[in-house]
Amino acid sequence: MLNKFGPSGHGEAQVQYLDGDFRVISPGTYVRCAVTDARIPLDELKYWSVDLQEPYAVPSAVAPLAFRNRTISFSVVTSVNASRFASAIKAAISRSENG
Repeated sequence: MLNKFGPSGHGEAQVQYLDGDFRVISPGTYVRCAVTDARIPLDELKYWSVDLQEPYAVPSAVAPLAFRNRTISFSVVTSVNASRFASAIKAAISRSENG
């Protein structure tokens, strides 16, 4: 296994998503968002689900999952992003409950 700072390959990486970190299993330069299918460069990867082992390009991509199963835990890399992430999830849950 490689860590996230190991040698990089070209193409899509295989990643194990951990709580607050991730481990590169197979080298690559990006992963694909589980919701939007957008390419996420590994050095820009900030949002993922440990439980589902899925990466997300932006916090709002996670919103539909959050109110489908509220027991899923999600990881973010920085506290600034965590605040934006939490706000996006709360807003999406509120919209789903009110409409």
